[in-house]
Amino acid sequence: MAFKIENCLTVSDIKKSIELMDEFVDGEYDFLELKNWFSVTDSRNRGFSVYDNSGRMQISLIVSKERINPQTPLCEYEPTMTELRQMKSHHIFLDHEYDKESMSYSIRIACEKWKKDEFIPLPIDICLRAQTSYNRMDYGCEWLGGGDWEEKTMYGETTDFFIVGIILHQPFKHVEQEAKEILDNLEYQKETTQKELGKVLSILKNTDDVIIHKALGRSPRECRVIEFKEKQVVVQFEERTATFPFPESFLNGFLVNPKYQSTIKIAKIMYEDFQALEAEFVEMKRILDKNDFGEIYDIVWKYREKRAHL
Repeated sequence: MAFKIENCLTVSDIKKSIELMDEFVDGEYDFLELKNWFSVTDSRNRGFSVYDNSGRMQISLIVSKERINPQTPLCEYEPTMTELRQMKSHHIFLDHEYDKESMSYSIRIACEKWKKDEFIPLPIDICLRAQTSYNRMDYGCEWLGGGDWEEKTMYGETTDFFIVGIILHQPFKHVEQEAKEILDNLEYQKETTQKELGKVLSILKNTDDVIIHKALGRSPRECRVIEFKEKQVVVQFEERTATFPFPESFLNGFLVNPKYQSTIKIAKIMYEDFQALEAEFVEMKRILDKNDFGEIYDIVWKYREKRAHL
């Protein structure tokens, strides 16, 4: 009879590990599932195909507050939660000979059963050292009088949890679907950044202060803004007007408003972020519209590797 994982807290990302472990400890949960944390390929028996991912599965790590079977040996490697977070998207190959004292070895042995959506116990439990709020209380030592001291919580102290098993799930989404989701996410980030940038640029648009025009090979001259168009700003010099690109003329230092130097600095960073997102969005859309599977596959893998290193 298969072991069932019940009362399980499931997460696919960790933003604040202490808050997560507090919820796991204080809630009525027996297990924590780090969903699709690793992946595995069985290249010996199943030829991998980018169309159906037949030789690949994703690995959820099952964490327990206590060991299910105390007779199971413990792995010498005891990762911290920080290390485990950094290892997300780690890939395991069934035909690779891992060190027997490594976490990858224990997980690889369990993966060999290749049972989809079932709990598979590890042959070697892995102690996971993670902090909770309790580990940050009462730092240091308390003097009891005379030469007596009571040691309390030490800085960096952790609580022991245990990775006791895995669950194998269907692999990565089809690359075309994943590419469309990346495109949607880029569009959302682009629109959000553009909206925030607009708020900052509106500060420049509402000024009627004197600004300084700096041009290469010419002496600085004072002028005032008289009109903002969609992508242009019109300024008035003593005898004539001139049109400059907006917001580039401010961000690149051709038009300098001494009062808003900090605002311009922030706007420049946001504008560069927006331009980078715009370029990524245009490139992703071009590849999807072209419908070249090889290009789609390459760019999706680029984004997977980018996420893995964040």
